[in-house]
Amino acid sequence: MACGNFLNTLKKMGIKPGLSRTRAMLDDLGNPQKTFKAIHIAGTNGKGSTCAIIASILKEAGYKVGLYTSPELIEFNDRIKVNGVPIEDYYIDRFCDEYSNLLSKNNTSYFEAVTCLAFNYFKDRKVDYAVLETGMGGRFDATNVVDPDVFGITKISEDHKKYLGDTILKIAREKAGIIKEKSKGVTGRQDYAVLEILRKVAEQKRAFLDQAPDNIEIKITDETLTSRILEIKGKGLHFEDVNFHLVGDFQLDNLKIAVNAILLLDNRIRDKDFKQGLERTKLRGRFEVVQKEPPVYFDVAHNPGAIEEVLINLRKIYKDTLIKVIIALKSDKDYSKVGHILARFKCKVFLYVMHDRNYYNSETLYNNWHNQHAGMVTDIVESFDIVNNKNRKEDVVWLITGTHGLAKKAYKFFNVL
Repeated sequence: MACGNFLNTLKKMGIKPGLSRTRAMLDDLGNPQKTFKAIHIAGTNGKGSTCAIIASILKEAGYKVGLYTSPELIEFNDRIKVNGVPIEDYYIDRFCDEYSNLLSKNNTSYFEAVTCLAFNYFKDRKVDYAVLETGMGGRFDATNVVDPDVFGITKISEDHKKYLGDTILKIAREKAGIIKEKSKGVTGRQDYAVLEILRKVAEQKRAFLDQAPDNIEIKITDETLTSRILEIKGKGLHFEDVNFHLVGDFQLDNLKIAVNAILLLDNRIRDKDFKQGLERTKLRGRFEVVQKEPPVYFDVAHNPGAIEEVLINLRKIYKDTLIKVIIALKSDKDYSKVGHILARFKCKVFLYVMHDRNYYNSETLYNNWHNQHAGMVTDIVESFDIVNNKNRKEDVVWLITGTHGLAKKAYKFFNVL
């Protein structure tokens, strides 16, 4: 992908909140974001899963569906898909060749440029719906130039405090920025104070805000390591024996938001399409089993709230089993909170060396966590060999987590790429 070099130069500009540059570039492109219906999803954790579920249901219902998520798990193209198929290299290259001067003229940042690329691609592919995940915030996120048919807000917790605010309430106000005048949408499980902020913003905007936990009921009737059989009720729906492949209790929260959002969007979707859409939802890197013996999970959880949810679910499955964690953290994450969470679950921790200035130096994490939680950090590693080098009789479950950046490395090592 020749365009990669150009896009990478835009990364040097860093994060630049605001919508003026995106709007200017989209004006130059003829406002492609006005050619499709949009479902806009914000929140701290669970956005990608919620978007994937919604896109899958709409696809099964016969719609042509664009899906825009970030960051990529393996290849850049994974960010932008139509009916599950990633954007082609030639389109990306052509877009950069044709519009690089305009992108530079408008002083567009990396994420803004990629957002414009996605919207232009969705226009050219004539999608009916585009399911859009916010990148970081809400109010000043580049995706917030759309007027969505439905919005959704997943669980909000602390992350990106440098840009969104140093308290969860400030962050909630930023995320609530996707709520538009007279719009309609749904929120999932939230802390009471966060929910009050969302309600207040919705009231000010004369928007309808549904609450998925009050409307959708989910019962687990059977489960394995890689799927759950669900019964889903609510808002005129009743499905049984739904084989859902995103495991973890936090995924049930995302599922409720997705189902509720679809019902707000289009209540004519047939039961068969609804159920098939749920069963065919695929999303890697979410509580994913990459090896069965010893069990190794990979999860892209990259902030304290998400890492805690993953550990809660691991502990439910593996009651008294030792949890060993291989982790790397980007330098904008709250490593102190992550350390306390790992200690609370009595994890043994291996720090993965990432030769990238955007990540914490493993020595820094080692010194901090070792001083605060004696005996927690076991080693600093540069591969996953440690997983299979120990005694196989040891009662242990492994978790690889902390960043999307470990995905490709883990998949290659465990031969699941």
